[in-house]
Amino acid sequence: MAGFPNFLAALASRLQSINPFNAPPSSAPPGSVSSSSVSSSSSTYEPTVADVLAIKAILQGFSLPPELTDEIIDYAEYWPHTSAVPPGINAAYAHGRSLEDYFVARTLPLGCLPTSPSIHPSRAPAPAIQGRMTPHLFPPTQSESSKAATSALYSVWAQASQPRDSRPCRKIVFKFRSRDQGWGGDYNDRGTYNGSFTWLDVGRERARVVDNNESELLKPGAQWKDGPLSDVENTLSWNLESIVPPLKEEGPPEKSVAQDSLGPSATQYSDSDAQIPEVGGSRSPAVLHHPFLPHDKTLQKNRTATDTAEDYTIVWRYDDEIDAESIEAEELRKAGRGGATGNGEFVRSLEVGDVITVWARARFPGWSNFVEDVKVDIFWAV
Repeated sequence: MAGFPNFLAALASRLQSINPFNAPPSSAPPGSVSSSSVSSSSSTYEPTVADVLAIKAILQGFSLPPELTDEIIDYAEYWPHTSAVPPGINAAYAHGRSLEDYFVARTLPLGCLPTSPSIHPSRAPAPAIQGRMTPHLFPPTQSESSKAATSALYSVWAQASQPRDSRPCRKIVFKFRSRDQGWGGDYNDRGTYNGSFTWLDVGRERARVVDNNESELLKPGAQWKDGPLSDVENTLSWNLESIVPPLKEEGPPEKSVAQDSLGPSATQYSDSDAQIPEVGGSRSPAVLHHPFLPHDKTLQKNRTATDTAEDYTIVWRYDDEIDAESIEAEELRKAGRGGATGNGEFVRSLEVGDVITVWARARFPGWSNFVEDVKVDIFWAV
C-alpha cells in the first residue's frame, strides 16, 4: 500500500502523546514496582492498559481489521508497562571472593499488575536481602493440582493486564549507573571494556503456586478449590523458580553446562552458597549456577579500572535481529555488551508469569562492582 509506512509514522507520533481519558499523570512512589504513567523526562504519554484498549476501539471504529490495528499500536510502541526499582538508597555491591554474585532487582511477573492482591507479602516471595537471594526448591515434577492453580493465577493476572497472547513482551529497558573499583587490571585495558571482570547479567524466574508451608501444591484442594477467579489473587500463594541462572542441586561445579534460553556460553561457572530446604523439611545443599566470566549474553560490563560511574540505558526489543556473528554484534561487544543480546530472542520468549532479574557480578580478589539507580521497565502488547 503506497505511503503506508509514512501513515504509520505520522500516526505513531500522534499516538505517543495521546491520553484518551485526559487524566492527569500519576506518579508512582519510590519503592519496588510501579505501573504505566507519564514520563517525567519527556512529553511522551505512557499508556495504561485501559488507554491502549480505548485507542484500539477508536481505530477499529474506522473499520480497520484487528491485524492492522495491532500493527499500528506496535509501530507506535503504545504499550503499557510495569517498572521495578530496588528499594532503599544503598548501591548494590558485588565484591570478588566475598559476594561475587549480587542480586540487584526483579520485576513483577509479566502480566501481573502492581495493584494485584497477589503481591501482598503474605502471598508473594520474600525479597532478597543485601544481595543474597535464596532460590526456592520445587519438586522435580510439578503436580497436576499445582499446574491448575498456577494456570488460574496466570489467568486472573491476564484478565487485568490483557496481554495480546501468551508471549506478549515487546520491550525491556534497563537503566543503571555502575563502575568498578577504579584500579587494577592490565594498563592497556584501562578505560575500555577489555579485561573487565565486573559486569551485570539478566536472569529469568517463573511464578509457580505453592501451599501455605512453602512447598509445591501437591494435593488437589490443599489450598485452592476450583471457584471464581476473583478468589484466586486473595487465596493463592506463589514463589519463583529460577530458570536463569539454573539451580545446581548437588555435586562440584562442572567445566561446562548446556546453554539454555538465556544461559551464558562461558565454560566456567561460580556457585552461590545458598542452602535450600528440601520439600518435606530436610535440608539439601543447592546452589545457583552462575557464569564465571563475562559472556555473549552479558547485559553490560564496566569499564576497566575506572572510578567514575557511568549511566547506561539498554533496550532489548522483540523485533531486534542482530546476528551474534555479525558486524553489528561486534559493535555491541566493543560497547561492553554481549554479542548475542541483540537478536530479540529473550524478549520474544517471555511468557505470562515470567520474571526478569538483574545480577551484579565481580570476579577475583580486589575487583568490585558498584551499581545504583537501577530501573527495569517491561512493556507488553495488549
